[in-house]
Amino acid sequence: KKKKKKKKKKKRRRRRERREEEEEEEGEGEGEGGGGGGGGGGGGGGGGGGGEEEEEEEEEEEEEEEEEEKKKKKKKEEEEEEEEEEEEEGGGGGEKKKKKKKKKKKKKKKKKKKKEEEEEEEEEKKKKKKKKKKKKKKKKKKRRRKRRRKRRSKRRSKRSKSKEERRRREEEEEEEEEEKKKKKKKKKKKEEEERRRRRRRRRGGGGGEEKKKKKKKKRRRRRRRRRKKKKKKKKKKQEEEEEVEVGGGGGGGGGEKKRRRRRREEEEEKKKKKKKKKKKKKKRRREEEEEKKKKKKEEEEEEEEEEEEEERRRRRGEEEKEEEEEEEEEEEEEEEEDEEEEEEEEEEKKEEEEEEEEEGERERENELH
Repeated sequence: KKKKKKKKKKKRRRRRERREEEEEEEGEGEGEGGGGGGGGGGGGGGGGGGGEEEEEEEEEEEEEEEEEEKKKKKKKEEEEEEEEEEEEEGGGGGEKKKKKKKKKKKKKKKKKKKKEEEEEEEEEKKKKKKKKKKKKKKKKKKRRRKRRRKRRSKRRSKRSKSKEERRRREEEEEEEEEEKKKKKKKKKKKEEEERRRRRRRRRGGGGGEEKKKKKKKKRRRRRRRRRKKKKKKKKKKQEEEEEVEVGGGGGGGGGEKKRRRRRREEEEEKKKKKKKKKKKKKKRRREEEEEKKKKKKEEEEEEEEEEEEEERRRRRGEEEKEEEEEEEEEEEEEEEEDEEEEEEEEEEKKEEEEEEEEEGERERENELH
């Protein structure tokens, strides 16, 4: 009996420890899902519920043990009484013997009936136990499923969060890209306007003080040109007069006059060409510089775009890597869950085997009694 009790106590302790572990896991899961104090409270509540269940089971087991002991005691007492009666009715013959036989038959019948009742009771007990076991298994499965659901929902929420984060980041990048394009456009427009303004200024535009300065410059230029023209005219007149004098004095000096005029015209033509060439050269140089600047700017913009594209590609790669890591984590968690389930099933099997062994022992003890 002592051995039996020890075994039962051990079994109860093992069950209690397992339950506590499960409830702690549940409490942790609820704490993570519900956040902070709420989750902790849920875990504590689960623990309390588990404790109550355990107490109920212990009480039931104790009651069953007490009932069995009482029955055994009763059975023993009855057997002792029967033995005493047989001893008392040991002697005598004739009518007494017949009465004794009758009594024995009655007792046998009674014993048989009692045995049958006990067997039925035992059967009923077994059925109840089986039912209880089934219920327990069901509860365990339910708890396991609940835990699994919780983990899955947690994973799902994590996945959806990361997806949302990625989508938000992509939207932000697109907005940034759009903003950059707008800025570029604006800048281009501004530069174009600046170029036009410069051109206008070169041609003689602008407003306010600048306009006055330009007008002044123009006036000076005009005066200078007029003076030059006057000087030229005067010079020409003088030369013509000199030629006339030379021609008048000599008689045959008409050829010299023509040569001088041609030389003068050639020099003027040369000067004009030189001026034109200079102007052209200046214009070409300005255009080349502007072209260079434009080209440089375009190259810089292209470089910027390439850098941005590289950055986008890098970010995309990081996001893909994150996704892969998340998937790997999920797979690992699922594997862990499967392993846990297998362990629980093995434990259940062990428990069943132990219970079967105990039942067998109990039956053997009953047979011995």
